[in-house]
Amino acid sequence: MADKVIVMSDAVIQQIGTSREVYEKPNTKFVADFIGNNNLFSGIVKSRSGSIVILQKDEQLFYVAEHGFTSNTPIDVEASFCVRADKMHTNSQGDMANQINGKYIATEYIGSLETDVFEISNNHFVHVEQHRDAVNRNYKVGQQVLIYWSANDAVLLGNI
Repeated sequence: MADKVIVMSDAVIQQIGTSREVYEKPNTKFVADFIGNNNLFSGIVKSRSGSIVILQKDEQLFYVAEHGFTSNTPIDVEASFCVRADKMHTNSQGDMANQINGKYIATEYIGSLETDVFEISNNHFVHVEQHRDAVNRNYKVGQQVLIYWSANDAVLLGNI
């Protein structure tokens, strides 16, 4: 076991940190995709409000918490962010600043967990991981479902 993890791509260091840091706060799109279980999004940075960055994709606004390594993301440029599948919900809970509509595709059963798969746009799939008994979910294939997450659970990704 190691105290630090180094994630590399094409001989370039993408991130160094503890396994928890890399898992919970990936620095780049590559790391977020490599670690897995992350839903990736992108949008144009429209504004900031304190530590929250507001991105826009088509007519949809997203609210993303900004962390140290992304604190200088310029306005009017495209940026990516991720949300772990276990931080997304199909029922609104407290401070859920973000929501998207997805078409239910399938459920993957993993022991006491279920991962529901939704298509939010053409070939853009979102995974929502929940404990089997947490929510009564009886989706029908093709059903439209609202998916929620907190701004603090979204991680703005740097461009390395």
